[in-house]
Amino acid sequence: MNIHDYLKKQLNEEQYAAATHIDSSSLILAGAGAWKTRTLTYKIMYLIHHKSITPQRILAVTFTNKAANEMKERLIELSDEFEALDTEKETKADTKEAHNPIQSAEDEDFAAFLGAMKWSPKWPSGSLAPTDLQRVGTFHSIFLKILKQDIEKLAPIYKTTTTPQVTSSTVGLLTPEKAPQREFKWSKSFTIYDPSECQSVIRAIIKDLGIQDHVKPKEAKILISKFKEKALFPIDVLKTAMSDLDEKVGEIYDRYTKALIKANALDFDDLLFLSYHLFKQSPNVLAKWQKKWDYIMVDEAQDTNQVQFDLMRMLSKECNNVTLIGDDYQSIYGRRGAVMENFLNVEKYWSDIVMHKLQINYRSRPHIVAAGSAIINNNSQQYEKELRAHRKWDDTIKVFHYPDEYEEASNTIELIKKIHSDKNAKWWDFAILYRTNSQSQVFEQLFVQEWIPYKIWWWFKFFDRKEIKDIMAYLRFLRNPQDDISLKRIINVPSRKIGKTTIGKIEEYATVENLSLFQAIDMLGTNNMWINGPTTNRILQFSTMIKLWLNVFPTLTPSKLIQRIINDIKYHEYLIDEEGDKNAADEKYENIGQLINLSSKIADTGEPWLDLFLEDVSLMTDLVDDGAGTPDAVMLMTIHASKGLEFPAICIVGAEDGLFPSGRSSLDTRELEEERRLMYVAITRAKDHLFISHAYSRRQWWQMTYNPPSRFLRELPSDIVKEYDLTGNYWWRWSAEANPLQSGDMISHKLFGDGLIVELWSNAAIVKFDNPKYGIRKIPVRMLVRQ
Repeated sequence: MNIHDYLKKQLNEEQYAAATHIDSSSLILAGAGAWKTRTLTYKIMYLIHHKSITPQRILAVTFTNKAANEMKERLIELSDEFEALDTEKETKADTKEAHNPIQSAEDEDFAAFLGAMKWSPKWPSGSLAPTDLQRVGTFHSIFLKILKQDIEKLAPIYKTTTTPQVTSSTVGLLTPEKAPQREFKWSKSFTIYDPSECQSVIRAIIKDLGIQDHVKPKEAKILISKFKEKALFPIDVLKTAMSDLDEKVGEIYDRYTKALIKANALDFDDLLFLSYHLFKQSPNVLAKWQKKWDYIMVDEAQDTNQVQFDLMRMLSKECNNVTLIGDDYQSIYGRRGAVMENFLNVEKYWSDIVMHKLQINYRSRPHIVAAGSAIINNNSQQYEKELRAHRKWDDTIKVFHYPDEYEEASNTIELIKKIHSDKNAKWWDFAILYRTNSQSQVFEQLFVQEWIPYKIWWWFKFFDRKEIKDIMAYLRFLRNPQDDISLKRIINVPSRKIGKTTIGKIEEYATVENLSLFQAIDMLGTNNMWINGPTTNRILQFSTMIKLWLNVFPTLTPSKLIQRIINDIKYHEYLIDEEGDKNAADEKYENIGQLINLSSKIADTGEPWLDLFLEDVSLMTDLVDDGAGTPDAVMLMTIHASKGLEFPAICIVGAEDGLFPSGRSSLDTRELEEERRLMYVAITRAKDHLFISHAYSRRQWWQMTYNPPSRFLRELPSDIVKEYDLTGNYWWRWSAEANPLQSGDMISHKLFGDGLIVELWSNAAIVKFDNPKYGIRKIPVRMLVRQ
């Protein structure tokens, strides 16, 4: 069978046209459930086997590790099928290194997280190997590789003519009239700070500036990220400051950048931000990377921010063949910097671009596809598509109206229980989607009450656990001894009785002498830090231990190095002291065991292998939860988190004007259209059944709010909707006299124990429980018994 006959058999007409268009740039508009990843992977294989393009000459970028690894997995699975076709190839990938492992990223347990790592143990067999697909990855992973090679060619952002001091005006922004003696630049051994470490740097800067009452670290970091998404340096922000607050934020950004350079560290935004400026500053570097690829593929292109879009434009100028694939109907990240207007105007940047539309939905039943289309067609800023369902068996969408969020939650859970029992369904067949994280609380209470397993998607990431961050900080410091943030984390873990005042003295000396903290520690006893003898001895013992590890770690695998560290610092004993409970300490220590298992996938020794481990950890930005508990569980998540997922049954809760769509979106057409796209995403996650609910009253920020049903419900076709008014006359006649409970009553709850009703409203009570573990909670009245 020749390749075209094979593709026609595997793809529909729309997909075949998109996959075989390779002579100019193309825009592939892929509706929900239209198998865009399938189309993209077949296009890549078509290029390899029909055009004789080696995999290394194809750049394919996407947003998440899950998506990138799914693409690699599919390409490897397809490779043997394409090898068997009757095709002629000028060249062929001949890399035959041992295949690495991967497991399905759809699993909900920790094994899925392991499987997402690029060096995990079970890649499917095929004539392609993972080593052939190093140019398939996330934006951040691709540009990390570029910076690892060329960051030292980036022009210095700052220069100084005197002994530098971070808080001194002698360190200024680069200006032509200065005659610098020293340049401040990053080296190739840079560290990548995680969000908490970035905020730690910013918190110290804000404290130093004395503006804690004006700017919060988290707010400052969000603004700095927005500056970097727009490719703005600190000097650009300071020049355009229009208020005192703007100047304060600009000064924080300025000092933050200097602190990162001093520590030879980047934040996550820098991987793209600095790559952009590297290309702008150095045409030779850009030309080198442009020549590496003949074809560039951009998945989820509608979600690119300005820097990402510009990077793709710059890289594609040499090959002049870019494939943008995505869905403007699912562009839901405007508040995170995505610029959908670029996606809607691609012909301005690639004049030869050809549009293809994938309009057949293979995921959902017809009534669900019709509902999504009816909603999204109310938007104006988008491409036209005529979406149609491939599946049969039509049905109706069930819309429920409840008096309050407690009735909404309890009845939604009762509905799930009934379907689970009657249809022999799994708990993981159900997902509850909501607009804001705060909506999960009442569901959690009831799931616990009913003993139903549940999980909150993305709620607590493995690498956010304190015990994991402690050991990772040790590893990162050993790889980069200039990393002051990691040093400050580990110097007193376990406690070495080195107080904040002592660390402050070392920091002050390091700043004046332009040293890293570890270099300053080496100067103890030969300086004027005025640290007492016993404390100096403890610090020097710590320094000696670090130096010993620095000498031996190139001879150890990462797993052996972690074992050496936790044994030397007696980390298990430290956890027992910290937790005051051996069982709790053992649970945390078991997480360290998982980290050792994770690192053991790298069997080699030496710095490059530790680099590989640390880089992979830094790039794991889209991890699912860590798999604790029963894997068969109802999923709870925000609608944003649900993008890219699918479930047999979806429950969309809180469909109310003021909540979904949000209150402020009603005043802004652009924001309202993004909210409508968010509803489209929520609807199209459903494969078989779709339930939408609304509550007339809801407690928000300790105030009762009364919201009408969402305007999006009115946009659904009446012939595919069946409504149920479950408010009940009792709710409209509700009065305190009708309620057997009153404020001040002592009550009992079968799970949380005894407590006091602080406030009574609608069908719920605010209860302060005697057990401080449960604190103050909102509980449905029907679950309380007066003592």
